[in-house]
Parts: sequence; structure tokens; C-alpha cells
Amino acid sequence: MNITHKMDISKEILERMSKINEEVFNLNKLLKKYVREDETGFRCSKCGSSFVYIRRKDKKLLCRKCGNLENIKIEGDNK
Repeated sequence: MNITHKMDISKEILERMSKINEEVFNLNKLLKKYVREDETGFRCSKCGSSFVYIRRKDKKLLCRKCGNLENIKIEGDNK
């Protein structure tokens, strides 16, 4: 393996990490926009777990601990 090949692999890894970081940033923005935050952080209404995320396809909060799926009231959404 030569040095240019290693540099290409390193560049590819950095590009992938950048894309992952951007996706995490966007998901965190969604979470902060659509879910109320209390002093303990974002929580599932069923089990109280903070291990939750928003499904992008339907904007529902999904708890990764208990599997609870709940609608999110979005301000300004008139559906």
C-alpha cells in the first residue's frame, strides 16, 4: 500500500465522518424544534427514557428503549 492510497482512504473516511456529523446536527435540530426539553432532557412519555429520536418520514417520536411511538405536536402545522 503506498502513501497516496493511504491518503485517499483517509480523505474518504473524513468525508464520511463529515456527512455523519452533518446528519447528527440536522437530527438534533429537529429534536429541539419539535420536542419540548425539560431539565432532564428529551423523554419518552411512556417509560421516561431519554433514548428517543424522531423518525424523519412521519415526524413521530420513537423510543428506542420501549418502542413507544407518539405523534409530535408541531407548532404551525395545520394538518
